[in-house]
Amino acid sequence: MLLCNLARCMEQVYGTGVWKMEKIEDEFIAFVYNHMGRTVGLQDLPLKIFSIVYLEPDAISMDDIAKKTGYSLASISNTMKFLENMGQVQRVIRPGTRKVYFRMEKDLIRLNIKKIDVIREIMIIPAKEQLPKLISRYKPIAKNAPYKKKIDIIDDFYRQIMLFEGLLEKWKKDLEKLRTNIRDT
Repeated sequence: MLLCNLARCMEQVYGTGVWKMEKIEDEFIAFVYNHMGRTVGLQDLPLKIFSIVYLEPDAISMDDIAKKTGYSLASISNTMKFLENMGQVQRVIRPGTRKVYFRMEKDLIRLNIKKIDVIREIMIIPAKEQLPKLISRYKPIAKNAPYKKKIDIIDDFYRQIMLFEGLLEKWKKDLEKLRTNIRDT
């Protein structure tokens, strides 16, 4: 009852569309949390921030994100560093202000291409450079069965990384082709 009265009051002051449009943010955040967030294993705060920043047409300040989520600025800052390192958001510098702003790519295809590039940079390239050296350094001195088994596990991990790299490259090419096709239509 109180909510209905509040809604009527909001409609009288701001107009019918404003109250309903503010609800779209809540519904979008719920959608992302319930349907997308579970697939990538993100926790509540990163999902809320992802949704808020994605929905903003322009860059949004960390202060505004803190107000919208109800979390402290320190929590927002830590989460933004995580999302920035994952290639999900970009820091924006605005002349004349000390506030920190963030924006997000709205093109999901381009966003996933960037994610593939980040995975390649932080996982694939280091694995290709370091794991063969690690295996070749320790394989000759692994004398007992448990150590030989560990070398086999690391070797198998490396082979899987190489297969994963091929899948990522194929997925990236498919996404780029899809993006071109969408642009051409």
